[in-house]
Amino acid sequence: MSRTRIITKPAYRYGFTITAIYDGDTIIGNLDMYDHVWKDDETIRLFAINCQEIKRNKRKGIDADDVQVGFDHRDALISFLGLDPADFPRKVKYHQLAEPVWVVIETVQDKSGKFGRLLGIVHKDGKNLNEHMRDIIGGVEFYDGKDWPIDTPIAPPD
Repeated sequence: MSRTRIITKPAYRYGFTITAIYDGDTIIGNLDMYDHVWKDDETIRLFAINCQEIKRNKRKGIDADDVQVGFDHRDALISFLGLDPADFPRKVKYHQLAEPVWVVIETVQDKSGKFGRLLGIVHKDGKNLNEHMRDIIGGVEFYDGKDWPIDTPIAPPD
């Protein structure tokens, strides 16, 4: 099976402490740039993941049922991180964590995207969060408009 990769640069690996969760595909935290240099309050968008929004928007056709699906996606991310979704009310998008969660981030492009977020693949305890979320939402639709099948690995280029 041949497929075109949409990754143009090799990934960079960073330590990352998640300090807040925005929704099912966006996290906020502190990026360990190496040698005691940190970039605080960096927003990471999960590469190849497009979870349902958790805010109603009539113009975009996002209703209350869609919002509940979005909260289910966010709860799956929270559970993967070893946290209890019951501690995160389903009323707001942004949640500060009581204790930071340490993960490893592989950036897909080592620069911010159009919304000021880095695209990243998140690993915790040797497990790929992006693939976990892909399996929860039933496949992947990404920025290039292509659907990635559920069995497609989400990884940086070789």
